[in-house]
Amino acid sequence: MNVEKDENIKDDALMRAIGKSEVLTEQHEEAMEELEEESENIEGWLTVFFKAIKTAILN
Repeated sequence: MNVEKDENIKDDALMRAIGKSEVLTEQHEEAMEELEEESENIEGWLTVFFKAIKTAILN
């Protein structure tokens, strides 16, 4: 009976660990998506900035 109880406890701990892992994976994916969006925004602003500098230098 103790062996069965220990196995149940180990199974429960494993399931909790898997659940936490899934949550962390989802959070990581969301953070990566946000980072990508911010990178695209920065990229856009840098493009505008450098085009303005180029125009100013050439004129």
